[in-house]
Amino acid sequence: MTESPSPHFSLAIATLLGGLLLFFGVGLVVFFAKHRSIDPPAMLTAKETVAYLAHVHRSDLDRYAAWVPVLQNVPKEPGLMSVAVVRGESGPARPVAGSDGQLHWRLFEENDKGEAQNMRSDLPTQPENTIDAKDALSSLEAFQTLRGHTTHNEGWMFVDLKTLLQGSSTSLDGVLRSFLATSSYALMSASPGQFSIVVLSEGRMSEAGIDPSFPLPDSQPDTIIASAAPLAQWLAVSSMVPTQTTILLEGLWTARMHSIFGEETSVRYDLAPLLTHESTLFVRSTQSGAGLHFLLSGSADGKILSAQLSLLRRRALAMTTPVRVERRTFDRGFTSAILKSAPEGTRNVSRDRNGWHIATLSGADAIGALATAQRGREFILSNDRSWLEYYIEHETASNDATFTPPVNNHPTATLLAAGRMDGASLRSLAAAFPVVPLQSTVFPGIDHADGKFSWAVEQEGPVMRLTVAQ
Repeated sequence: MTESPSPHFSLAIATLLGGLLLFFGVGLVVFFAKHRSIDPPAMLTAKETVAYLAHVHRSDLDRYAAWVPVLQNVPKEPGLMSVAVVRGESGPARPVAGSDGQLHWRLFEENDKGEAQNMRSDLPTQPENTIDAKDALSSLEAFQTLRGHTTHNEGWMFVDLKTLLQGSSTSLDGVLRSFLATSSYALMSASPGQFSIVVLSEGRMSEAGIDPSFPLPDSQPDTIIASAAPLAQWLAVSSMVPTQTTILLEGLWTARMHSIFGEETSVRYDLAPLLTHESTLFVRSTQSGAGLHFLLSGSADGKILSAQLSLLRRRALAMTTPVRVERRTFDRGFTSAILKSAPEGTRNVSRDRNGWHIATLSGADAIGALATAQRGREFILSNDRSWLEYYIEHETASNDATFTPPVNNHPTATLLAAGRMDGASLRSLAAAFPVVPLQSTVFPGIDHADGKFSWAVEQEGPVMRLTVAQ
C-alpha cells in the first residue's frame, strides 16, 4: 500500500507552484503593460484638442508646422509617431501663435504596425490617461467620419479649422470660414508635391461628375478649368459665403464679361444658360504675352443654344476692332505688316466641319473677335479663331496629350471640378480680383507659388475633398 505524501511536502509543492504562477503572472502584466497598444484619440478630449496627427514621421511634422507652428517643438524621434496639439491650462489658445502656455504637444510613439505605445508631453502636468468616453476625440462624430476617408498607410492631420483661422485677417481666410457652417473640422494630408483637405459637406453640389481624364486641345494651355455643372456649383458656393462677398465677386465677374461682350450683356440671361452642364475652359497667353486667348467647350439646351451663340457673337463684334492687314515687301527682302481700320470689310461667315457648324468673322480680321461652333447640344466659344478650328480639326485625331487631375480614386468619389494652372497665371488671376489677395493660413505660400500645379474637387459621400498636386 502506497504511502500518502506528507502534509509538509504537499504544502511545499503548492507554495512552489503558486510562486511560479505569481512570477509568470506579474511578468506577463509587466510585459503587456510595456507593449500594450493604446488609442490616443480615446485619451484626448475633443474640446481641448486643436490638432491630431497620425502615422507621421519627423519630416512630416515640418510640413504640418506651416499650419500649427508648435509642431516644430516636438522631439526628433525616429520612426512613426502620433502627435496631438492641445490647449494648455493657461488660457485660450491661438494656433498661429504657438507660444508656450497656449498650445502644447503630446507625442505617442508607434511600432512597426502603426500602434501607439509610449506617450510623452511638454504639458506642465501630465494629463490623466482615462477620460469620459463621451468627451473623447474618438467619440466626436466629425472625427469618426473624416477618419474613414484616410489612406491606410498615409499620414494625416485632423484639425479644428476655425481655431486655426481665428488669428487670420486675410480676405481669403474670411471666405474659407464661410464654408465651415456644417463643421469646423478638416482632415489634411501633405506629402512632397501634394496636399489634400477633406471637409464635411451639407449636400452635393451637383449629381453628375466629369471624366477624370480628358484630351487637351493642344499642349499649349496655361490654365485648365473643368466643371461638372458650373452654374449649380457657383450657386451652391454663393449660398455659403457672406452676401457681401457674393455681390462683390459677381460684380467683378460682370465687369469682366462686359469688357468682352459689352454692357448690354446679362450674365444671368445671356451667359448662365451656357453653364448648366459640364464645361471646360482653356486659357493661354497671346504671342506677345500682353493678352489672353480662351476656349470654352460645353453643352446646353439645344432649343436656345443657337440663339445664345448668335447673340454673343453680335455683342462681342461690337466690342472688337475690325482691321485689315497691309503687307509690304521692300527691295532687300524686308517685309512689314500694318494694321488698318476696316469696318466696311468685316462680315460673319459660317461653314460646316466634322459635324460642327462654325461661325467666324471673315473678310477683314478682328482683334479678339468671338468665334463659335455648335454640334447639337455641344458648343465651343473662343476669341481665337485659329485655336477653335485647330480644336475641331484634331478632335477625332489620335492625341496623346491628356490632362489627368490628382483624383483620390475613392470608390464612392465623384469628380466635381478640376484644373491646372501655373504660379504666374494664378498671380495674374489674383491681379484681376485684388480685393481677395492670395494669402491664407490654410494655404500657406499660395501667394508666391511657382511652377505648374493641378487640382481636383471630389465628393465622397458626406465629405468633399480638395487635392492640389505640383
